[in-house]
This record gives sequence, structure tokens and C-alpha cells, in this order.
Amino acid sequence: MQIEFLNNQNKAQHVRGVPPSEIMVPYPNIRSLLESQANFLNDKIFIIYEDKKISYNEFYIKVNQFSNFLIDNNLSQNNLYSISSDKPIFFLIELFAIWNIGGILNLNFKNNININFEKIFKNYNSKFIPIKKNKFYDICVQFQNKNNHTIFLSEYNLLVTAMGISNNFNVNEKNMFMYFNPFKNKLNLILATLSSLYIGAKFKFLNKEHNFNKSNNITTLFIEKFFFNEKIKNIICPHYICKSRVKNNFKVNFYIPDISGFISINMKNPQILKKNFISIGFGMNHCELAIINNKGDILNDGKIGELVIRGHNIMQKINGVKNINNYFKYGWFHTGYKGILIKNEIFIQL
Repeated sequence: MQIEFLNNQNKAQHVRGVPPSEIMVPYPNIRSLLESQANFLNDKIFIIYEDKKISYNEFYIKVNQFSNFLIDNNLSQNNLYSISSDKPIFFLIELFAIWNIGGILNLNFKNNININFEKIFKNYNSKFIPIKKNKFYDICVQFQNKNNHTIFLSEYNLLVTAMGISNNFNVNEKNMFMYFNPFKNKLNLILATLSSLYIGAKFKFLNKEHNFNKSNNITTLFIEKFFFNEKIKNIICPHYICKSRVKNNFKVNFYIPDISGFISINMKNPQILKKNFISIGFGMNHCELAIINNKGDILNDGKIGELVIRGHNIMQKINGVKNINNYFKYGWFHTGYKGILIKNEIFIQL
């Protein structure tokens, strides 16, 4: 059974028959992405939070300093780290520093150590010499899913997902990505940040009282719960918070943490069919979607079945005992959602 499971998982990590090893990605790891953008964009503002602004190069330097701090203080358990700060800029500095040293972020826990960030930025070297070479398929995130299985995502999983998200937007480095603070969904925030970093855009944290009427260049807002404002060009919301509240500039994505979060974004005006089926659009370029029956046969237009996925964003590894084989059958990842295909557009039942 284990061999069959691994074979099905391996097939599910292909896209249209192409294995991950044959896909070209501009950056071999997340560290390389950050370093490249810091060198290229330098003093351009990367993150904005309240009255604080930090450039790409400043962020890179602070990540290096925190990386040196982590190595000196050995704060990991078997190379597994958690994050101490809920303040957005410090959270992201800790995150990228963990990846910088080849560590794994545990999303389910918070580090209760009281860390003096300003002291670290004052005392630690801004140059960082990697102690190991980060590889494409190194695990960088782990968490417990709703079925109490441990899910492991690789740097490659996150990079191709960020690349897929950014390729769906007609944006450039002049545009701005936004996220509400306080945040709860850490993986959603991570993917939004990586997408902004990949494009070279600004990334701004907003509070609930933010006045959008006084803002310029309002481009893309990633949200964790329902919010609407006509001034924003794109509002990226997970499928499970949309239900009947569909607006013209909403971009509904299908979001499952087990498969690196995003697999689709509906760039058109979302539609809702009878029986509460909502459009999630089309699969991104790093994955393919299908509707199948319980025998593994792909269903044509208008027939209800289960939504399944193949892609380079499929989890790198999964640990668990109960019902683990239900994730992968017939060479697909099984979502458990009822779906229907209409003119190549995927609708799922919420």
C-alpha cells in the first residue's frame, strides 16, 4: 500500500505529464529570490506597516542579521523553528531568516521567547555566509492539517505557487499588494508576500480603519475574511469565504493549505450556479484540475464528480496513519469537494 501511495503521489506532482524536475524556475530557492531582488531593487520600498517603511535591501540586511542570531543561539528543535513576533515586519524577517539558514517553519506553534529585534539589528553582522546550500526540494514549512496529518511543503512548492499567482495579474513593480493586520492565516500571508517579492512590488499591511478613498495605486488585496471596496482592482479571497457574496472585482481562488494554498484564481466575474456551486476559474500554470468519478474516470461538461488536482504545488511529503491513502488515488490529489466542469471552467460546491 505504501508503494502504491507513493506512486500516486509522484504522479500527482506532475503537470500534463511533466515532472517537477523538468520545469524551469528562475530561482533555485527562496534565499536566491530575496537576494536577487535586494540587489536589483535595492532602495525601493518593499514593506509598509503603519509609519514604517523598509526597502528591499534593508529587509535583506535585517534577514541576514537575524539569520546570524538564529545560528548563534541555536533556537531550533531538529531544524524546526517557530516565529515569536506577531508584528508583520518582524514576522517576515524571522520567516525569511529561518529559510535563509535552511530551517523549517512550524506553522502550528509560536515561539514564546522574548526577542529584542532592535538589539539584534544593532549587534549582528549584516553579512551572512550560508552554512548549507538550500536545495529546490528542501522542506521549508510544516503544519498539522484538519485531519491531523503533518503536511510538509518545499521551497519549490512555494516558489511555483508564488510564480503562478503573479503570472495571473497584469501588474508590475509599480503596483502594490496589500494584507490586513492582524493576520491569522500565516500560509496565505506567506504566499501573498512571496508573490509581491517575485514581482518586485510594494507590500503594505493595512488596519481595519484604512481609508481606501485617500489611497493611490490600490491594486491587489489578499484577504482572510469577507471585505469589499470598489476602489481595489483585485480582491483575492479563498473560496470558502465567498459563498453568495460575489462582486465584480473579486478574484475567487481555490485554497487548500495541503497543496501550497492556491491552485486557481478566477480572473473573471465569479458565477454561482444552482445547488451552491461557485466558479473557481481555471488551474494556474503549475497545476491541472479535473472532475472525476469514483472509478477515476475524467468527467465531461455538466457531470458532477470530485475535484482533483495534479501539480508542482502538491505537498512534498505527508506523515500520518488514518486515511492517508484517501489523499492520492488514480494519480491525483483528491480535494473531497464536489465539482462540475462547464466550458473548461471549474465550479465547486461549498
